[in-house]
Amino acid sequence: SAKRGRDLGAPRFAGFDLAGTRRSAAVREYLMRLEYGFQLAACDVPRFAVEAGEGVGKLFTLGTLVLNVLATKKTVEIVFHGNNPDDPERKIEAFKQIMTSAPSALPLSFANGDKRQVPGSSSYFRWLTVTSG
Repeated sequence: SAKRGRDLGAPRFAGFDLAGTRRSAAVREYLMRLEYGFQLAACDVPRFAVEAGEGVGKLFTLGTLVLNVLATKKTVEIVFHGNNPDDPERKIEAFKQIMTSAPSALPLSFANGDKRQVPGSSSYFRWLTVTSG
């Protein structure tokens, strides 16, 4: 659907040049903001990402979103990423606790992907597959 005449399916870079650079009088920042939309019905396996450094509030938001999506889809995949090798694992365990504590929670199963590091960086990540039923 369109919002104020914009196609939400097309990526756009808000407030930045194509290199993701924003300059101010005091500092030069390298930032990129990408907004997009998609139709859940057109997506076989919805996928989400969460930075492990985010507060626990993001996990509650993600948990409610995933439970809502699992009401119509069988599987969701989530990548947890962070700068500490232990961050993704800690957030995954907290996320599982949140997901299985809902009073009307669906029967869920969880499958962890491999722990990995982005080559040449200090970023670590792990995928989690959540399946209902």
